[in-house]
Amino acid sequence: MPTFDELLEEFGKGAWGHATANQADAAGLCLRASLAFLATLDAAGMADEVCLYRLTGAIGGRDRGADGHGTHWVLVRDGEVIDVSARQFEARGPRVRRCPADEELSRWHHTCCVNPDSAEVWAPEGPVPVRAIPPYWRDIKNVAPPGDLPAWPYPRHLLEENSSWYRPTGDPE
Repeated sequence: MPTFDELLEEFGKGAWGHATANQADAAGLCLRASLAFLATLDAAGMADEVCLYRLTGAIGGRDRGADGHGTHWVLVRDGEVIDVSARQFEARGPRVRRCPADEELSRWHHTCCVNPDSAEVWAPEGPVPVRAIPPYWRDIKNVAPPGDLPAWPYPRHLLEENSSWYRPTGDPE
């Protein structure tokens, strides 16, 4: 059975690590890459003590964007942040950033542990449809980046226009 660190290293060397290797491509893939790694951990029976965090509203001057801007997704395990799309903030930084959770969470106005299996993150019907995380999110580990899953619209408009994911192969120019 591989260890957590071995799974993380393998993940970083795989398709998702490649997809988040540069700043433009990593921007906008934080939720999907985090879910892909969480699904990998789940398949290995190691996801029980890992929490998906939604970080919103950067605190200005803390290297995450303008004050109040943005949403970012990371995993937290044993008081440590595992940011599998860290390059979006630091072009020359590590592909996967690991740091004390307090250090990263203190850069955001709002932080929230999110259960990816909760109905609150996938309610495609109703007065205010929500399509953040589909109930079949674990399938993302079997889908190549950018991780398009059925009925889960990919927010390409949130990506940098120079990102290779902005217009994936097959999309009209």
